Amino acid sequence: MDIEVTRRADGTPVFVTGSTDSRMRIWNLDTRQPIGKPLNTCFTCLVYGMAIAERSDGQRVVISAEVPNFPFDEASPPAALRIWSLESGRPLGEPLTHEGNAHHPFVVTAKDGDGTPVIVSGGNDRNVVVRDLDTGRPLGGPFTGHTDNISALAVGTREDGTPVVVSGSLDTTIRMWSLA
Repeated sequence: MDIEVTRRADGTPVFVTGSTDSRMRIWNLDTRQPIGKPLNTCFTCLVYGMAIAERSDGQRVVISAEVPNFPFDEASPPAALRIWSLESGRPLGEPLTHEGNAHHPFVVTAKDGDGTPVIVSGGNDRNVVVRDLDTGRPLGGPFTGHTDNISALAVGTREDGTPVVVSGSLDTTIRMWSLA
């Protein structure tokens, strides 16, 4: 299960859960009651990761990283990233397939060097992909270099102000790339 905590546009404190039952749900943090209906994902997928972000227009969104239920085979759907409105609980656009079809994608959000909000994902394809949060389009090619599955992602800002993504891998390496 994955959990993220945030506030809605009206200031209501909420938490969002994603689980192995193919659903995400938005909950009121004060009352512990669900808000609206569950956000159904692909119905046969596991919600493997989530992130909360704000688009350029100020709209708050939840990004889910979904993987097909086991066992994986050639007929399994690809792993996908979905963007959901935090206010309405509706998907925004079509699912985004992670470059390289990572079956265990991690997802985080950040802003690149010019302030564009981005989605950063990585998984068992050993690549890190940066996408424009507003359009879903990849920004350049994937960051490569790991020789095993990516097991962790984080974003931050260096002392000089450069936004970076840091990835950890099962190959025991940690790599850092500039988002500028």
